[in-house]
Amino acid sequence: MKYLKIYITFSVFYLVASVIGKHGDTNNTNEFLNFVQNNEKKSTEHAYETVNPKIKSFKSVLVLEGFIEDPNSISLQFEVDHWNDLKVISAPKHGKMVKRGDVLLRLDLEKIKLRLVGLNHELATLEVDRKILETEIELSKKLAPLKKKEVDLKLKQAKQDLNRFQEIDLPFEMKSSEMKVKRYENSLSYSTEELTQLQKMYEADDLTEETEEIILQRAKNEVEQDKFALETAQVRFAEFKEVKAPRKEQSALDSFDQEVLTLLALQQVRPAELRKQMLKSKKLDISKKNLLSQIEKLEKDLDNMVLRSPNDGIIYWGTFERGKWSGVESLKPNLKKGGILKPYVSILTLTPGEKVVARINLKEEDLKSLSPKQTGVIELASDPEIEVTGRIMEISQIPFAPGLFDATVELLLPKNHPPPKPSTACKFKITTYEKKHALVLPEKVVFSDKFEGGRKFVYILNKHGRIRKKFIKVGKKSYNYLEIMDGLSKYSKVLMEKPKNLFP
Repeated sequence: MKYLKIYITFSVFYLVASVIGKHGDTNNTNEFLNFVQNNEKKSTEHAYETVNPKIKSFKSVLVLEGFIEDPNSISLQFEVDHWNDLKVISAPKHGKMVKRGDVLLRLDLEKIKLRLVGLNHELATLEVDRKILETEIELSKKLAPLKKKEVDLKLKQAKQDLNRFQEIDLPFEMKSSEMKVKRYENSLSYSTEELTQLQKMYEADDLTEETEEIILQRAKNEVEQDKFALETAQVRFAEFKEVKAPRKEQSALDSFDQEVLTLLALQQVRPAELRKQMLKSKKLDISKKNLLSQIEKLEKDLDNMVLRSPNDGIIYWGTFERGKWSGVESLKPNLKKGGILKPYVSILTLTPGEKVVARINLKEEDLKSLSPKQTGVIELASDPEIEVTGRIMEISQIPFAPGLFDATVELLLPKNHPPPKPSTACKFKITTYEKKHALVLPEKVVFSDKFEGGRKFVYILNKHGRIRKKFIKVGKKSYNYLEIMDGLSKYSKVLMEKPKNLFP
């Protein structure tokens, strides 16, 4: 509002001056215009604070943040491959000084020891089974020829038995059955003839005595019995001839075939059984090898479950990543008594403390400004008043995070100066550009024009006291100052802030 009033006032003055110039004295008009311009210049200079570019010694200092690291630190973990039950009994105190060989962390070893006892018992039992099987295999090998002879003999005997049955036993049984028929035929013939003779003999007598009748009746009974016996013998002979004899022969043939097949099978099974025993022996050998391997691995795990210090130094709970410490809070549940740990997960770090370096975060845009062997100053957060010379040892070729690279800086400590503790925050200050006589301006008075491709510009007061937008070329930056390469001189009056109302 203030500038608007000034603008209106000057506009009125210009209008009045113009009217006077047309209708009045020209000299008076010029004097009036000079008066107005001088008042405009004084009003503008009074309204805005300005600054002149300065010529001074200029340094571009790159300030990078990082942490102190012990390059000889050792991450400690339980390197066990086959045992996952890692239960804590006792853990070291955080920050404790330890000696080489000290036991740092104790685990419950009861279960793994019991497992090893069980495996050794299995191994002993397997060894006994293996000895028994070896004896059985040796016996089977020695008996194999005898068993083969036994089978061959039985085959021969079975053939002989079949031949004897077919050639002798069955025909003889047939003949025996046939002879029974003949015997009963003869017996019937004899009894019939005897009855006939008795009847003829007793017919000559007029009277038959009771004794004679009895004898005749007995003879008749014998004839009837012989007839029945003959009939029975004939039926049985026919049955034997037509049914039993063929069946017996078929049964004998079947029994012979079965015995032959059984014996032939034995000839094949017994060598197969021997091979099976030998395969079982190989399987026992493999089982023994596996058991020995398990025992060896668990014994190695048992040795590795006793965590000893590999060197003298200080024990930290947790780990370091490029000097940054993980802290202890996340490990408290694990490192207390009864806590559970995982194999190959780092839980402690040993720092010998003989040497330290700084691990610095380097932005991608700063890569071109640094190179190995450059020196700078290390400022420690633990003691910011002390500055230590640092020398770049190495710059990573690939980023460790998007847009961030790793720089390792050696600390050139004074003699007898104690090295800082690992994980101490630090800053690395390094001069990347230096010029003794440079024209500089505060960074806050320089603006960017997004419509001009980001070109830099300032607002200046010209010799007439008017505000003008001036494009400039800038160089390096140091803290809050920019080096001015072109567009200004040390006499330029640069506005300290962007004007709120700008008129032509």
